[in-house]
Amino acid sequence: ADPVLAAKLSRNLAMVKHRRGDIEAGFAHADRAVRQIESFSGDHRERLSDALQMRARLQRDLGNWNGALDDLVRARELARTSGEGPRPVLARSEANLAATYLVGGDFPAAARHMEAAEALWYALGRESSPDALSNQQNLAVVLDRLGRTEEAEHRFQRAIDTRLARQGHSGALGAAKQQYARLLIVQGDFERAEQLLVAASDMMARFVGSDSPDYAASVLISGELARARGRTEQASALFTVAGDIFRGRLGDNHPFSLFSDMSLLLLEPASPTLDEQLAAALERMEAFGPAGRSFIAQGLCERSVVLFELGDFTMAASTAEDCLASRKALALDGWRLDEARLLKALAAHAGGAPGRSEEAIEGLYQRLSDLMTPAHARIDWFERAMAQSGLLDD
Repeated sequence: ADPVLAAKLSRNLAMVKHRRGDIEAGFAHADRAVRQIESFSGDHRERLSDALQMRARLQRDLGNWNGALDDLVRARELARTSGEGPRPVLARSEANLAATYLVGGDFPAAARHMEAAEALWYALGRESSPDALSNQQNLAVVLDRLGRTEEAEHRFQRAIDTRLARQGHSGALGAAKQQYARLLIVQGDFERAEQLLVAASDMMARFVGSDSPDYAASVLISGELARARGRTEQASALFTVAGDIFRGRLGDNHPFSLFSDMSLLLLEPASPTLDEQLAAALERMEAFGPAGRSFIAQGLCERSVVLFELGDFTMAASTAEDCLASRKALALDGWRLDEARLLKALAAHAGGAPGRSEEAIEGLYQRLSDLMTPAHARIDWFERAMAQSGLLDD
């Protein structure tokens, strides 16, 4: 009977449905909340801002990128004009806009808005609140992709320690652990990454559900760990489970579903058929718009590896160049750029095309080995490919 309470209930139901991975039902509740609040008389800018932010998160997961940004820009303006000084609704609006830029691959914009949100949480004295810690975790993800890995590690560890001390086990703590694990996999800290992922999977199953996208993300990253260790059969089983959950919750053409499928494909030996399948997967990701950009960049480097193994060095070099250009356009740095540079240089050398000197290629390889780890399967592949090209001793 109380319209304000009914709108609040619709918004909160939308949040629960979103966390459970029931995106369409969540959007229906969020849309109802927005329409209910818009019908109220009086000033309800903060309440409307919160409802718009919830609807935007669901639109983003449904693939409606422009609709999500429209809602978030409007939500931020409502929050900004609803009062004076730092307020939680303004901090949340900055963080949610940032998270959408993160998904869309605009990492510098994401970092700017996350840092603005962080400043607001500190000004409010709520830097250890759940919302502030979620923003800190997302900022750590962005900093890692921008090549600021040490800062990212510090933020991940602080978020994990604070969540555990203040709230104990939760889905949010599981998310922090799985995000940190992905960074540790690249660095070769496999044992610690595995410990984090086991704990994350348990928490996601308990608090979010074993059929949720959040749980599937833990399974997917566990597959990446198995692949990095060279455990192909284990990786195959994990990628299959993750893909099944993503498709069931988000649809066949969502980037998470397509990336799971692509990860599974990449466990197969190189063949012309595999290359065709990868090309088709990348084309399908293009259709998803900005949210597919990061996956496309990674997929291009993976396809370059396949083309190299097929002996099509000219196409391998060209595809590696596309990967490098895509990663630069996303403002990525660190090992991600060096991987693409080394792929391009190695393919050009193997094909007899002019390019970097042997000394420069060996320098790139050494730098990438230092940034990742010699134990990583990708570094092992580079070592074998360079030996095949006469750049390293067998």
